[in-house]
Amino acid sequence: ELQDAVFYLCDTSSTIWAFLEIFPEASDTLQKHNFPSSLSSFYELCCTELESAIIKRKFQEKSIQLDLWTRLSHSRKKLLEISHIIISNTCLQPILEHRAENIQPYVEEFLQILTGLLQERRFLCDYDELFPIEDDIHLLQQVSPSLDETRTRYLLNGVQSAWAEARRAKPQSVPPAQTTPDRRIEGACASGEQNSYYPEEPECAGATAASFPSGVELDSLVSQVKDLLPDLGEGFILQCLEEYGHNPEIVINHLLEENLSPRLQELDRSMP
Repeated sequence: ELQDAVFYLCDTSSTIWAFLEIFPEASDTLQKHNFPSSLSSFYELCCTELESAIIKRKFQEKSIQLDLWTRLSHSRKKLLEISHIIISNTCLQPILEHRAENIQPYVEEFLQILTGLLQERRFLCDYDELFPIEDDIHLLQQVSPSLDETRTRYLLNGVQSAWAEARRAKPQSVPPAQTTPDRRIEGACASGEQNSYYPEEPECAGATAASFPSGVELDSLVSQVKDLLPDLGEGFILQCLEEYGHNPEIVINHLLEENLSPRLQELDRSMP
């Protein structure tokens, strides 16, 4: 039963997240059992399948469909936050809080974890959107000048490749300031509460973005949004898709969360 599966995922992801918030020491045990890798594989397969099922299923009540989509979005965010908590507690915090004189084992573990996630392209994009990997790399470069540039370049290229394959415009982030490592602790190890799952106003990637969809492909993207939110006009949906990198998932989430950019808020939602 689709509804049971979504409810179970929502409960489980929220419970694990709450457990790690209360008992962060468990991060070490989870990492020893390669939990981040297993979680990313699960995310890649199951979340995509559940999204597709929710969109394609014909519900007698549209409110049920909207509720399931909202719960799934919540679950996805919690799964991403769980991964970040584990990475922060096992790799970043020990470095920034000077728990050991030799930080290289922690740097190595960080690079190994993130490199292991490169094959999970959907997960990688969503994680990078919420917790920019490049920011963590910059941080490690400050505390470990001998950081292997070849490995970090390979990692960042893998992230960029995932964004290109996803045909999503990566939100532009401000380069991190050259502050001391101690002043970066709070920002680098935060649980993501200051970030929305999707940025409020992602910038367009312009000429560097992947080619825009057209024709049948664009009609399909519009249909994905309209199937879930049939009251919206196709013209308005097209404007939303253009604003958010032609990604229907981001559009749907912004609409459900009433978190559209100021430009879109001024438009007529019934625009044909």
